[in-house]
This record gives sequence, C-alpha cells and structure tokens, in this order.
Amino acid sequence: MNTSADFYQVLKIGFNAEKADIVSAYRRLSKLYHPDVSGLPQAQELMTQINIAYDTLSDDKKRQAYNNSLDKTASKSGARAAMEAKNTITEYFRRLMQCDYEKAFQLLCASDRRRVGLHGFKEWRRAVQELYAIREFTIRQGQHMAGFKLENDRSVTALQFFVDVLEKDLTSGKIEHYCFSKYVVFEQGKPGVHLGYRDLGEICESFGSLSREREQALMQQKWQEYLLHHDRVTGLLTREGLLAGSRQELYRAQRYKCPLIVAVLSLKPSRNPQEKLPGPCLEAAAQALQKTLRLSDISAHLGGGLFAVLFLELKKRHATLIVERSLTKAEQGARGLSKEGLSAAFAFELYSGGPLEDYIGRLEGQLTTNN
Repeated sequence: MNTSADFYQVLKIGFNAEKADIVSAYRRLSKLYHPDVSGLPQAQELMTQINIAYDTLSDDKKRQAYNNSLDKTASKSGARAAMEAKNTITEYFRRLMQCDYEKAFQLLCASDRRRVGLHGFKEWRRAVQELYAIREFTIRQGQHMAGFKLENDRSVTALQFFVDVLEKDLTSGKIEHYCFSKYVVFEQGKPGVHLGYRDLGEICESFGSLSREREQALMQQKWQEYLLHHDRVTGLLTREGLLAGSRQELYRAQRYKCPLIVAVLSLKPSRNPQEKLPGPCLEAAAQALQKTLRLSDISAHLGGGLFAVLFLELKKRHATLIVERSLTKAEQGARGLSKEGLSAAFAFELYSGGPLEDYIGRLEGQLTTNN
C-alpha cells in the first residue's frame, strides 16, 4: 500500500471540500472498489487507502493535523502549488461528473472564463452530456512547464496532468476508456484548468449533429426491433416477440411455482390445410382472440394460421375450457371472411421449466401430426 498517498486525491475531492462531499465521495468509491463488488485485483489495496483517507478527512482534528503536515512537507520549489493544481483539476472533473457546471466553470483559468463565458461553457457540457456521462476518473501529474502559452501569447506557469476517464456512451450503453492531457495554469498565482479549445460553439454544433445522427439511428433501430417483434397483419407479437417478451413470466413461473399454460391454436382452410389464410381472416381471428383473452395473457401469431398463447396463473383443469372458448371465438371471427370452411385445433402443455421455444415446437408438431 502507498502510505504516502494524498488523501484528497484518494477520495477525488478538492482541498477545500466540505464534510458532505467527503461522505459522498467515500460512499461512491466504496460502491466501485469494495472487494465484494469490484473485480479489480487491487481492489483490497484501493479500499484500504479509501478507508484510511476517509477516517482522516472526516474527522476535523485529524484533518487539521493532516493539512498541517502537508504544509510542513511542501517545499518552496512548488510542491504546494502542485498540490493546489491537482486539487483544482480533481475538483473540476468531480463537478463535471455531477453535472454541476457552474462550479466547474469557476475552476477554469481566468482567461478561459472571460473568453467562453458561463453560458457557452454550459451549452458545451450539456451537448457532451447528451452523448457521454463520466463514470470515474483518475489523475496523474505530468511535467512542469514554465513558459506555457495562452491564446493571447501570454506565457504562464503550468502543470500537465494525465486524465484517465471512464465514460458511458449513453446511446450504446457501453463504458469506454479515454486518456488525455489537461493543463492547470497559474494566473496571478491562482490555479485554473485550461480548456484548450478555441471555439466551443463549433464543438457544440459537432456534438449536436452527432447527437441527432445517433438519435435517428436509435429510432431506426427501435423501429426495426418493433417490426421484428410485432406481426403487421394481426397486430400480435411475432414468434421472436413472444420469446423476447415472456422472460419475466417464465422466471416467475419457475421461481414462485406460478402455473403457466403454453397453448398453440391452429386455424386452417378445411379443404386444403397447406394454403395460407388471407390477411383479413387472420386479422379477424386475432381480434376475436384478444377479446376473449384476459389482459394478463400473452398472445402471438406464429405464422401460417398458428397462434400461441401464454395463460398466466391458470390451472390445468381450467385450461381446456379457456382454450376451447378462445379458439371458437377466433374461428367465428375468421369464418365470415373465408371462402371455404375452417378447421380448428389446439394443443397445450403446463410449463415446468426450460426454453419456451421447446414447448412451442412440440405443440406445433402435435398439431401437424394430427392434421
């Protein structure tokens, strides 16, 4: 364990952090790095450092003694300035992670605050936030720069920092890692984060365009998923939609032993069962079926005049009556639109665990054999 670790950096808080910020930082880091929940090999060591840092900084007397020790060890060569710079950039990213843009703006260097303004800064961060959200970050100190050039060609003292960020892509849901350099500059002896961007308006527009493109792509993806899971003729679920949308019911049936009946109903032309029913017949049958079923039951059109129904919390002795009534209503709804007579059949099975597609396949096989 690194016993010389900066406790403020361990908790990722600023030197002037309030007690509530210390408690909040400790809780957040505990959820990330506690050995019981973290898969990192160094989780135990990190959690030990976090506990020591929290024990020290959460106690006013211990914190004062620790701050005094920092003052004593800080040399005239700039160790104190380096610590202030690191605290500044740490607090800056912590405020960004909390979407507290006003306080983050105050941590910028004076030149950037004058150049971009609070409104421009907020617009930029909100544009970024629509696409990416900071989940975690670490900061490592780089080199000292005595002649760092600002936009107005003014030279100032600066410290380089390497920032490792874990960001969540809010479109895909993936967690991505980035590493980049950031500078803290000293203007009139006060540290401030240097943005490094000349035109935030142009960057906002780029993020806005990317956000709109991703939104359109996401809408297209959702529409394709909807078409995959919903039958356009009957309005019922498709086979894929039934399998994807019934996971919770199958879990309840297995976990809590709730009765669940899997039924397959067949409507075929009586003269030639190989022919497909016309769309109006299927639509009328589906409407009649939905009127008969309970709101809790789940129905789907499997294609070719086959319908599947999940009867939730229905005991087996009641299943025959309910299935027969449902099939009769569906047959009556389709009969008037069919040029020839219809043959109706059904098969059902009590769900006892395993993949739903196995049950549907067996029941389809029984109906095919019977026909």
